[in-house]
Order: sequence, then C-alpha cells, then structure tokens
Amino acid sequence: MATQAIGAGRRPGSSANWRVVMRRAVRRSSEMGAAILLLAGVVFLALALVSYHQTDPSPSTAAGGVPLNWMGAAGAWAADAALLGFGLVSVLFLPLMFIASRKLWHMADDIEDAPLVRPRWRTLAVLLCGMVLLSTVLSLTFTGPGLSLPATMGGLSGLLGAKAVRGAASFLPHALQGWAILLAALACLASGAVLAGRVFMIDWAGLLTMPQFLRRSRGSMAAPSRPKILRKAAINASGEEIIPEAARRSPQISDPAQAVKPAALGNLSRQGDLFDTCELPGLELLADAPPYSGAKVDKLSLERNARLLETVLDDFNVKGEITAVRTGPVITMYELEPAPGIKASRVIGLADDIARNMSAISARVCSIPGRTVMGIE
Repeated sequence: MATQAIGAGRRPGSSANWRVVMRRAVRRSSEMGAAILLLAGVVFLALALVSYHQTDPSPSTAAGGVPLNWMGAAGAWAADAALLGFGLVSVLFLPLMFIASRKLWHMADDIEDAPLVRPRWRTLAVLLCGMVLLSTVLSLTFTGPGLSLPATMGGLSGLLGAKAVRGAASFLPHALQGWAILLAALACLASGAVLAGRVFMIDWAGLLTMPQFLRRSRGSMAAPSRPKILRKAAINASGEEIIPEAARRSPQISDPAQAVKPAALGNLSRQGDLFDTCELPGLELLADAPPYSGAKVDKLSLERNARLLETVLDDFNVKGEITAVRTGPVITMYELEPAPGIKASRVIGLADDIARNMSAISARVCSIPGRTVMGIE
C-alpha cells in the first residue's frame, strides 16, 4: 500500500524531466570541458612556438638529443608541424582557438536548452585559405633560408603558392615577370588580410569580459536575491497541470443618464497671471442639460458582451482585458488593455473578424497612446 501511494504521488512527466536535466548537465559539462581543453591548447601552442629550436627531434629534423622546447617532445612536434605548414603565419591558430574556447564557455553559462555546439568548418576553411595567401606573400618576399624555421618564412604552403605564382608569371615576357609577381603578391596580401579579417571580425571587448557565472555570483553578493513567486497548479485526471487564471476585473460601464460632474474651475484662477486680474463668469450662465430620455443601460448585458469580445480576441491569439465600456446612442465603445507584447496593428487588422464573430454591423478599431480602443456598431 505504501508503494502504491508513493507511485500515485509521482507526476507522469517526472521521468522525462530528469532526462532533460541529465542531458542539459552533460551538455554543459562537455562544453565547459572542451573550452578548458582549447584554452590549455592555446597556452601549450604559444609556449611551444616561442621556445622552438631547430635541433629538437621532430618530423623535419633527424635528431636524437633531449628536446629544448619548453613543452617537451610534444611541444617540439607541434611547433614543427605548425611552422612547417604555414611558417610565421601559424600564429593565427592561437586567436582562433581562444575565440572557440570563449564561445564554448559562454554557451556553457547559458542555461537554456540550446543545441550542442558543432564545429564551424567553413570558418576554419576560410582562415586556412587566408593563411595560405599570407604565407605565399612571405615566401615571395623572403627568399632566403628563413632564420631557423623548417621551411622558410612561409612554410610549405607559402613555397607551393610562390612556385605557382612564378610558374604563372613565366608565361609572360621577361620584362613583365617582375611586375606580375609584384601584383600577385599584393593581391595575395590583400585577399589574405580580407579573409583573416572576416574570421576575426568579432567583439573583442565582449570576449575579454568576465564570464557570466562570475558576474552572477558578484551580483548575488552585492544585492539580495528577489523572492520567487510560486503559483499553485491543479492536476486533472490525465495528469496535466491546470494553472488557474487570474481573476479579471469588471469593466467600468458609464451610464449616460447620470449627470456629468462639473469641472473644478475654482483653482484655475491661481495657475496663471492671466486670471489673477479678472474674475471668471459663474456657472449659472450655462443651461442645464436636458434630462436623459433614452432606454436604461443593461449593465449585465454589456458586461456579457465584453467577456464575449475577450473570448473572440483570445480565439485570434490576442490576449487582453476589457477595462471600460462607453455606451452611446449608436456605437458602444470597448476599451481594451492588451497584454504585453501585443501590437496595436495586429488588433486593428482584426476589425472585420471581430464584427463577424460579434454579429455586429461593423467594427472599427483605433488606438490612442496608452491603450487600444475598439468601437463596435
């Protein structure tokens, strides 16, 4: 009996909820782990490139001594591979890895159920093309051995690009070959700079800010947290939650039979210099309004129509509340207070649909600052 009572107290969606929580926790952990690994890779590659030695054992050097690289044998191999491929331009891998790490860390801060991060191969391909063009410029400019680098200043990609440029220029007359190579180098420099700029055209100020979870912790220490508002929800027979709607206010219905209150004119004489030296005429000069001879206002019927109008608007996914009803000899005006996020143009476009659903001759919807007013004939 106790087991049955415990099982009956469980909500039907509890098994799905823990799966969602588990999937979200695994996603955040994987993104944070990948961000930390990329950041560690940035530091590792930067130190490996700075401490590169040509005599360290690597794929391009047949040496058997102790590696002098600060990162050991792994750092010697990584630095040799990067410099062998792209030369000095290989340093562009460092900001790319840092940006990827920062983006993963920001997405880990987000608690929404966003999809997993997938590598942007297009961005990497654009950067590689730009690096090849810049390496070509270095190989065309510096034709010497290139200090202690394994494959000159531009690496193997720069050597291949420079060879392709010189091969294409060889088809021209000998007098024009130098100018053609110069123009090709300038074109490669401009194209490589544009491609690299597109990749790194980001908000660096946002990347160098404090992570979001640290800002939240500092804000929580500075200001007390707001209390959470709990709503009670009922559960129907099928196990779904039923959240009760907030009680609606009764609309303010005006009665044309009541006399209009006169305006307070006594204080007007104190507002400006114009009325300090003269006396306003008395109210006895005005004729009294004739007594109201129309039919008595049926407030219950008007309130029923107001609720019907709210239902019609809700059918068109327009949330709002009728706050007042103004009766007239021909037109009854309903004042609608729309819910946050509802545009006035959206309600105005439903004039014909409102008239059809309310069985009215016509309906005209217009807006004034602060509220939306609907008049139904």
